[in-house]
Amino acid sequence: MKKLIGLGVLLLSVACQRKVQVSSPTPTPGTGTAGLIGGATPAEAVAMMLAASKAEDLQAVGAVWGDTEGLSREKWSRSEFEMRAFYVVKCLRNDRYQILSEGNAANGRRLATVQIVKGTNNLQTNFRMVKGKNDRWLVENADLEPLTKICQMA
Repeated sequence: MKKLIGLGVLLLSVACQRKVQVSSPTPTPGTGTAGLIGGATPAEAVAMMLAASKAEDLQAVGAVWGDTEGLSREKWSRSEFEMRAFYVVKCLRNDRYQILSEGNAANGRRLATVQIVKGTNNLQTNFRMVKGKNDRWLVENADLEPLTKICQMA
């Protein structure tokens, strides 16, 4: 009987764990094409990052997170990328979001202020986007500090 209860507890704990995808890309908003790198516009890059975070899809995060030199996933080892992307996903997961404003920044970059809602948290943060090597927009930075309450959620 104890073995049966132990097996039930084990199965229940495995079934209740969160699953984070690492291998299958999420279609990008507005294109319907899986695996496309970056967004056609800065707003689309933000939308791709937030959709990837909502889906907890690290591969899709890797397709839109980078700088003028290329994607972040190509700069770090796989384990380092996954560790960093997991934290980004944890902080950017959302029930919904709204881009409140978008404007120019230094060196051809764009800034966007985004409202992110997760549960009872309704927070604002800033994203900085840049054109990558492929002439598509990447999210270079998302300010995670204002999202601490979301980052700390279970």
